[in-house]
Amino acid sequence: MKRIRKHLFLSITACLIILFGFTAWAFKQGLIPEGFLKYGSSKSRPELLEDYAQIVLRNCKTSAHSLGCYDSEIPKLMDPPYSITMEEAFEVTKIVQKKNPKYLYCHVLGHNISAKEERKDPGKWKDIIPRCPATMCNNGCVHGSVMARYQSETLNDAQINKLIPELKTVCEPRKSWNPVPIERNMCIHALGHLSIYVTNADIRKSVEMCDKITANHKDSLDCKQGVFMSLYQPLDPDDLALVKYKTPKAEDVASFCDKYKYDSEAWSACRRESWPLFYGELQKPEGAVKFCSYSDDPQEKKLCYNHVLHIVTILFLIREGDPTRLSQFCNKIPKPFDGLCYGSAAIRLVQIDPQLTNKAINTCKIPVDQQLQNYCFKMLIGVSISYFHPESSKDKQFCNVFPDQWKDICHKVHSTKHNLSNYSEDPVFIELGNFYPQNQVIQ
Repeated sequence: MKRIRKHLFLSITACLIILFGFTAWAFKQGLIPEGFLKYGSSKSRPELLEDYAQIVLRNCKTSAHSLGCYDSEIPKLMDPPYSITMEEAFEVTKIVQKKNPKYLYCHVLGHNISAKEERKDPGKWKDIIPRCPATMCNNGCVHGSVMARYQSETLNDAQINKLIPELKTVCEPRKSWNPVPIERNMCIHALGHLSIYVTNADIRKSVEMCDKITANHKDSLDCKQGVFMSLYQPLDPDDLALVKYKTPKAEDVASFCDKYKYDSEAWSACRRESWPLFYGELQKPEGAVKFCSYSDDPQEKKLCYNHVLHIVTILFLIREGDPTRLSQFCNKIPKPFDGLCYGSAAIRLVQIDPQLTNKAINTCKIPVDQQLQNYCFKMLIGVSISYFHPESSKDKQFCNVFPDQWKDICHKVHSTKHNLSNYSEDPVFIELGNFYPQNQVIQ
C-alpha cells in the first residue's frame, strides 16, 4: 500500500511539474494573456478580449501575410483554453481592426468564425444567421454559416429537390431575424456557394438550383454570382479540390462562359466573377476597360465596372490608403462610366464597414468635376438605404456626417416616406445597388 501511495504521489507531482512547465512556456509565448493569470475570473470580459486581441497581434506580427494570419488566428480563440463565443470573436476583431485599419475588409474571417460556430451543432446552422453582426466584415458571417452546413456533402437529385423548400425560406425575415437588404442579399449569394457543394461542383445543376430557390431576376443573379465565385475563388483546400480541373484558364474564360449564354444571368455572373484570373491587369484602367469589353450592353458594362471597383477599392483605399491611385484610375475610365467609378468605390467602402463612411464621403470629393461629385453622392446615398433599418440610430448617424447640401437628401431618401426614384436619374441606381428594398425602387 505504501508503495502504491508513493507511486501515486510521484505521478501527481510529475503531472503538476509538466502542467506548470507548460503554463510558463505558454505564457512566455503569449498564448495565455497576462490578465488570465493575474486576474483570473475577476478581470472584466472586455479586458480579457483586449488581451486576446493582443495575442492575435503578436502571433501575426512576423507573418508575411498578417491579414490572412488574422483570418486563422482569431477563430482559434473559440477553442479551449479561451473558448470565447462567436460574438466575442467579432469583438476581438474590432480591437484588431483598431490596431490595424487595413483589416477592415475581413470577409474571409466572417466565413471562418461562423463556420466554426456551425460545426458545434450543425443542426442549428440557421440559428447562427440572426447572430451575425450586420454590415461587419462585408457580411461574411452569413456566408459562412450557410456554406458550412453542406460543405462536405454531395446530394443526389432527390435529396436536392427535398432541400429546395428549406433553402427558399432560409434568407427570408422571420421572428428571430429581421435582415436589412444587404444581409438578405448576402444570404442568397451564399446559397449559390452552397449549391456548388451539394452538386459536387456541377455548374449547370448549381445554376438550376438558383432558379428553383429564387423568385426574381435580382435574387437569381445574386445566387448565380455565388456559384461562379466559388469556381473562381475557392477559399480552402476542400474548395480547391472540389473545383480542380473545372476552373478555366484566363484565355479560355470567353469560350467557357459562352456555354451558359442560354441563361443571361449565369453568363453575366460567369464573366464578371472571373476577375481573379485577371487581378494584375485590373489594377490598371486599361486592364479594366479590356476586362469589361465582353459586352456592348451599357447596363452590363456598368455592372462589370462596379465589380472591378470592388477589387481596386480594397487595394487602393484600404490596403494602400492612396486616393491618388483611385483618381488616376477613374480619370482614365471612359465616359459615361467615370462617375460610376467614384460612386462604386464610395459604396464599396460603406459595404465593407460603415466605419468607413467618412472615407467614402471623401472619395466622392476626389473628382474636380462637380457633376462627378454629385453622381457619386447620389449613388452613395441611394445604395446605402440597404445597409440600415429605416429611421434607426445607425441610419441617422450615417446621414449626419454628410456635407450640408447632401445631409437633408440623405435623410429623405432613407425615410420610408420617400421613394428612391425621386432622386435617381439613372437606371444604375436600380442595377448597381444590389441590395435595394423592393418597395423603394421602381423595377
